[in-house]
Amino acid sequence: MPKNTDTDLHEKYRLLERVCASAENHGVESDERDQEVGDLQDALKVAFERLTLEQVRAVVSAHFEDHGEWTDDPDDYVGPDEEE
Repeated sequence: MPKNTDTDLHEKYRLLERVCASAENHGVESDERDQEVGDLQDALKVAFERLTLEQVRAVVSAHFEDHGEWTDDPDDYVGPDEEE
């Protein structure tokens, strides 16, 4: 993955905070915290759609390295166009 300059990284974090704040405000204003989670899931889907599969795998791998994986079986998850 390409390296970020300090300026790029600062701007990326600023934009991430904007998305997170908007999602949080949506949850608070609607009195439904599920709205916040849904907004964040939508933002992550939009980001993943714009990354290559290799980039998405790198993001997911780095995330689970830092936070652990709280799923029973990651292979159980299907895409939006697949049947369960």
